[in-house]
Amino acid sequence: MSNVSEAQIRTVQKYSALARGLCSVLLVMLMISSLLVVSMVVNGPGPGGAKITIGRFVLSASDLDSVRLKIWLLFMIGTGVAISAGIIYLLRRVFDNMAHAEIFSADNVRHIRRIGLLILAVGVLQLVMPVLDAILLADSAFDDHSLTISFPAALVPFLAAGFIYLVSWIMQVGLGVTTEAAELRRDAELVV
Repeated sequence: MSNVSEAQIRTVQKYSALARGLCSVLLVMLMISSLLVVSMVVNGPGPGGAKITIGRFVLSASDLDSVRLKIWLLFMIGTGVAISAGIIYLLRRVFDNMAHAEIFSADNVRHIRRIGLLILAVGVLQLVMPVLDAILLADSAFDDHSLTISFPAALVPFLAAGFIYLVSWIMQVGLGVTTEAAELRRDAELVV
Protein backbone atom coordinates (compact mmCIF):
# COMPACT_ATOMS: atom_id res chain seq x y z
CA MET A 1 0.00 0.00 0.00
CA SER A 2 1.34 3.43 -0.88
CA ASN A 3 2.11 6.13 1.67
CA VAL A 4 -0.73 8.25 0.27
CA SER A 5 -3.37 5.54 0.74
CA GLU A 6 -2.03 4.66 4.20
CA ALA A 7 -2.24 8.32 5.20
CA GLN A 8 -5.78 8.52 3.81
CA ILE A 9 -6.81 5.41 5.74
CA ARG A 10 -5.34 6.85 8.96
CA THR A 11 -7.30 10.07 8.35
CA VAL A 12 -10.51 8.09 7.78
CA GLN A 13 -9.80 6.11 10.96
CA LYS A 14 -9.20 9.26 13.01
CA TYR A 15 -12.34 11.07 11.85
CA SER A 16 -14.43 7.92 12.04
CA ALA A 17 -13.43 7.47 15.68
CA LEU A 18 -14.54 11.06 16.36
CA ALA A 19 -17.83 10.49 14.51
CA ARG A 20 -18.38 7.25 16.46
CA GLY A 21 -17.98 9.20 19.70
CA LEU A 22 -20.38 11.88 18.47
CA CYS A 23 -22.95 9.19 17.63
CA SER A 24 -22.59 7.78 21.15
CA VAL A 25 -23.20 11.24 22.65
CA LEU A 26 -26.22 11.73 20.37
CA LEU A 27 -27.69 8.40 21.48
CA VAL A 28 -27.36 9.37 25.14
CA MET A 29 -28.86 12.82 24.49
CA LEU A 30 -31.73 11.24 22.54
CA MET A 31 -32.54 8.88 25.39
CA ILE A 32 -32.41 11.62 28.04
CA SER A 33 -34.57 14.02 26.02
CA SER A 34 -37.01 11.20 25.20
CA LEU A 35 -37.43 10.38 28.88
CA LEU A 36 -38.08 14.05 29.60
CA VAL A 37 -40.72 14.33 26.85
CA VAL A 38 -42.41 11.07 27.92
CA SER A 39 -42.49 12.36 31.49
CA MET A 40 -44.09 15.60 30.31
CA VAL A 41 -46.74 13.70 28.33
CA VAL A 42 -47.55 11.37 31.23
CA ASN A 43 -47.45 14.00 34.01
CA GLY A 44 -48.39 17.13 32.06
CA PRO A 45 -46.14 19.96 30.87
CA GLY A 46 -46.00 21.60 34.28
CA PRO A 47 -47.63 24.38 36.23
CA GLY A 48 -49.31 27.43 34.78
CA GLY A 49 -49.69 27.91 31.07
CA ALA A 50 -46.72 25.75 30.11
CA LYS A 51 -47.11 23.99 26.78
CA ILE A 52 -45.17 21.33 24.93
CA THR A 53 -44.90 20.90 21.19
CA ILE A 54 -44.84 17.39 19.76
CA GLY A 55 -44.87 17.32 15.99
CA ARG A 56 -47.73 19.52 14.86
CA PHE A 57 -49.42 19.44 18.27
CA VAL A 58 -49.04 22.23 20.83
CA LEU A 59 -50.36 20.81 24.09
CA SER A 60 -51.23 22.30 27.45
CA ALA A 61 -51.95 20.39 30.66
CA SER A 62 -55.71 20.40 29.94
CA ASP A 63 -55.14 18.79 26.52
CA LEU A 64 -53.36 15.87 28.16
CA ASP A 65 -56.40 14.76 30.18
CA SER A 66 -57.37 12.32 27.42
CA VAL A 67 -55.90 8.86 27.92
CA ARG A 68 -56.30 8.11 24.21
CA LEU A 69 -54.31 11.23 23.30
CA LYS A 70 -51.57 10.29 25.78
CA ILE A 71 -51.33 6.78 24.33
CA TRP A 72 -51.23 8.15 20.76
CA LEU A 73 -48.54 10.69 21.65
CA LEU A 74 -46.47 8.04 23.44
CA PHE A 75 -46.77 5.82 20.37
CA MET A 76 -45.66 8.66 18.06
CA ILE A 77 -42.78 9.56 20.38
CA GLY A 78 -41.72 5.91 20.71
CA THR A 79 -41.79 5.40 16.95
CA GLY A 80 -39.76 8.55 16.33
CA VAL A 81 -37.23 7.68 19.02
CA ALA A 82 -36.89 4.10 17.80
CA ILE A 83 -36.22 5.19 14.21
CA SER A 84 -33.84 7.97 15.29
CA ALA A 85 -31.94 5.70 17.68
CA GLY A 86 -31.74 3.01 14.99
CA ILE A 87 -30.25 5.41 12.45
CA ILE A 88 -27.74 6.83 14.94
CA TYR A 89 -26.79 3.34 16.16
CA LEU A 90 -26.23 2.08 12.62
CA LEU A 91 -24.17 5.16 11.78
CA ARG A 92 -22.12 4.49 14.91
CA ARG A 93 -21.53 0.92 13.71
CA VAL A 94 -20.40 2.17 10.27
CA PHE A 95 -18.01 4.65 11.88
CA ASP A 96 -16.75 1.95 14.26
CA ASN A 97 -15.91 -0.31 11.32
CA MET A 98 -14.21 2.56 9.51
CA ALA A 99 -12.24 3.45 12.66
CA HIS A 100 -10.88 -0.11 12.48
CA ALA A 101 -9.88 0.41 8.81
CA GLU A 102 -12.80 -1.70 7.55
CA ILE A 103 -13.96 0.88 5.04
CA PHE A 104 -15.35 -1.37 2.32
CA SER A 105 -16.92 -4.19 4.32
CA ALA A 106 -20.06 -6.28 4.02
CA ASP A 107 -21.15 -5.01 7.45
CA ASN A 108 -20.95 -1.39 6.29
CA VAL A 109 -23.02 -2.18 3.20
CA ARG A 110 -25.63 -3.90 5.37
CA HIS A 111 -25.71 -1.05 7.92
CA ILE A 112 -26.04 1.61 5.23
CA ARG A 113 -28.91 -0.31 3.59
CA ARG A 114 -30.68 -0.55 6.96
CA ILE A 115 -30.28 3.21 7.41
CA GLY A 116 -31.94 3.61 4.02
CA LEU A 117 -34.83 1.39 5.14
CA LEU A 118 -35.29 3.43 8.33
CA ILE A 119 -35.35 6.66 6.35
CA LEU A 120 -37.87 5.07 3.99
CA ALA A 121 -39.96 4.27 7.09
CA VAL A 122 -39.81 7.98 8.01
CA GLY A 123 -41.24 8.82 4.58
CA VAL A 124 -44.06 6.32 4.97
CA LEU A 125 -44.83 7.64 8.45
CA GLN A 126 -44.93 11.22 7.15
CA LEU A 127 -47.71 10.13 4.82
CA VAL A 128 -49.58 7.85 7.24
CA MET A 129 -49.37 9.75 10.55
CA PRO A 130 -51.55 12.75 9.56
CA VAL A 131 -54.26 10.39 8.34
CA LEU A 132 -54.08 8.37 11.57
CA ASP A 133 -54.08 11.61 13.59
CA ALA A 134 -57.28 12.71 11.88
CA ILE A 135 -58.96 9.32 12.37
CA LEU A 136 -57.90 8.71 15.98
CA LEU A 137 -58.45 12.24 17.21
CA ALA A 138 -61.62 13.06 15.21
CA ASP A 139 -63.97 12.71 18.17
CA SER A 140 -61.58 13.97 20.84
CA ALA A 141 -61.81 17.30 22.61
CA PHE A 142 -58.51 18.25 21.02
CA ASP A 143 -58.83 21.34 18.83
CA ASP A 144 -56.78 20.41 15.79
CA HIS A 145 -58.73 18.07 13.47
CA SER A 146 -57.06 19.22 10.27
CA LEU A 147 -55.41 16.80 7.90
CA THR A 148 -52.12 18.19 6.63
CA ILE A 149 -49.80 16.31 4.31
CA SER A 150 -47.12 18.32 2.55
CA PHE A 151 -46.30 16.23 -0.49
CA PRO A 152 -43.07 17.98 -1.56
CA ALA A 153 -41.71 17.65 1.96
CA ALA A 154 -43.01 14.08 2.22
CA LEU A 155 -40.94 13.11 -0.82
CA VAL A 156 -37.62 14.14 0.76
CA PRO A 157 -37.20 10.93 2.84
CA PHE A 158 -37.90 8.81 -0.25
CA LEU A 159 -35.24 10.69 -2.20
CA ALA A 160 -32.81 10.42 0.72
CA ALA A 161 -33.48 6.68 1.02
CA GLY A 162 -32.78 6.27 -2.70
CA PHE A 163 -29.52 8.17 -2.35
CA ILE A 164 -28.51 6.05 0.66
CA TYR A 165 -29.23 2.87 -1.29
CA LEU A 166 -27.01 4.24 -4.07
CA VAL A 167 -24.25 4.80 -1.50
CA SER A 168 -24.64 1.22 -0.22
CA TRP A 169 -24.42 -0.06 -3.79
CA ILE A 170 -21.23 1.96 -4.34
CA MET A 171 -19.85 0.54 -1.09
CA GLN A 172 -20.70 -2.99 -2.30
CA VAL A 173 -18.91 -2.35 -5.60
CA GLY A 174 -15.95 -0.94 -3.65
CA LEU A 175 -15.93 -4.07 -1.51
CA GLY A 176 -15.86 -6.27 -4.63
CA VAL A 177 -13.01 -4.23 -6.16
CA THR A 178 -11.06 -4.32 -2.87
CA THR A 179 -11.52 -8.09 -2.59
CA GLU A 180 -10.49 -8.61 -6.21
CA ALA A 181 -7.40 -6.41 -5.76
CA ALA A 182 -6.38 -8.39 -2.68
CA GLU A 183 -6.72 -11.65 -4.62
CA LEU A 184 -4.63 -10.28 -7.49
CA ARG A 185 -1.98 -9.13 -5.00
CA ARG A 186 -1.87 -12.64 -3.44
CA ASP A 187 -1.62 -14.24 -6.88
CA ALA A 188 1.22 -11.88 -7.83
CA GLU A 189 3.10 -12.74 -4.62
CA LEU A 190 2.72 -16.46 -5.35
CA VAL A 191 4.11 -16.00 -8.86
CA VAL A 192 7.17 -14.10 -7.60
